[in-house]
Amino acid sequence: MGKPVIIMHLAEQLITLSGFTPESDVDIEITGLRPEEKLFEELQHEGEDMALTQHPKIMRFLSEPKNLEDAEKMIQSLTKEIDEASGSDLK
Repeated sequence: MGKPVIIMHLAEQLITLSGFTPESDVDIEITGLRPEEKLFEELQHEGEDMALTQHPKIMRFLSEPKNLEDAEKMIQSLTKEIDEASGSDLK
């Protein structure tokens, strides 16, 4: 995934590389998080174990297979909710 990047520095570099000057030619506007935006992404979920691969820098996560009956119940429940929802509820 690489190292974390400071977005302000990235914006300034992109503006400069495009031949402009940050803040005089191009304004940088900080808007903050929008609804449902994340600050970080979870790479490993609860119940997953890390396993080695043939490449020393690549790992994979293993988890127990889900119960098929539970998955079918979840799909039926979601299908029912979708069928009962109005168009504005599905945004």
